[in-house]
Amino acid sequence: MSLRVEKLSPEEWAILSENAIKYSFGWDTWPKERFRVSYALIVKDDETDEICCYSTIVEMDSETAFMQHGGNSPTAKGNVKTTRGYLMMLNYLRELYKTIQTTIWNKNKPMLKLAWAGDFVIKGVITDKLGDILLLHEIDTETKDAR
Repeated sequence: MSLRVEKLSPEEWAILSENAIKYSFGWDTWPKERFRVSYALIVKDDETDEICCYSTIVEMDSETAFMQHGGNSPTAKGNVKTTRGYLMMLNYLRELYKTIQTTIWNKNKPMLKLAWAGDFVIKGVITDKLGDILLLHEIDTETKDAR
């Protein structure tokens, strides 16, 4: 199995975003106009050209990328494509930024496991406007410190 990472502009991502969010989160009312992304990363299967997983990226500054939303496709759900794809996206970001951040809902066990596999470290706790608890995760690519 061979996978590849592709970078999409905000305009290219807007075409795919509504369906990706509906599948990943079950949100029926998330219009593409609501997104504010610097770009999106998608991972495709080389054999089928199908999207396996994605992440939207917001550049906080020249050294920091925030992984905003992400998910997988039906063809990657419950198999190794999701983990491999996620780690490939992280490696892509590691080459460009000193710091990578994301927030994960504290009850999202599959995503917490992926973050652990990617060497994220929990740096803080945030309560969002809905009362959900989000864990702030960070990777410092310069120290490669996963304490």
